[in-house]
Amino acid sequence: MRKQIIALTIIASLFSCSFNDDSTNTSANELLGTWKLQSIAYPGESNSLDDCEMESTLTFNANFSTIYNSSEESGTGDCAVYPYQGEYSISDNVITITEASMVTKDKIVSISENQLVTKAIYNLQETPSGSWEGGELISAEQYIATYVKVD
Repeated sequence: MRKQIIALTIIASLFSCSFNDDSTNTSANELLGTWKLQSIAYPGESNSLDDCEMESTLTFNANFSTIYNSSEESGTGDCAVYPYQGEYSISDNVITITEASMVTKDKIVSISENQLVTKAIYNLQETPSGSWEGGELISAEQYIATYVKVD
């Protein structure tokens, strides 16, 4: 379940030495393209991904659609890809991704032409009635995800 939560967060969840502050907002154009997951670090831990998981990619399209291809080891030990599709928006350096019954928010820590670094804010699961209000907060862990641009 933790890997699925990470995968969905990464959909939302995204570059080198250029840090954004409150006076500089990232535009959707800066996110466009495909980003490959390089690392995820939880507080007090180093990269918690295996080689297969580091094949995961996150694509932001100009029409505000997004695709996260989550790579995970299958039961046979092969690296399997699980695609998640959704829509994204960006406001005040926060990327919000809505995918099926989940909403994720990630704060952009830094962005450059070839690297994106985000900090997970939250993942929210909708209620059984389909409402987001009062939905279950399924992850409040504030991990840092780093991506490299592949196209």
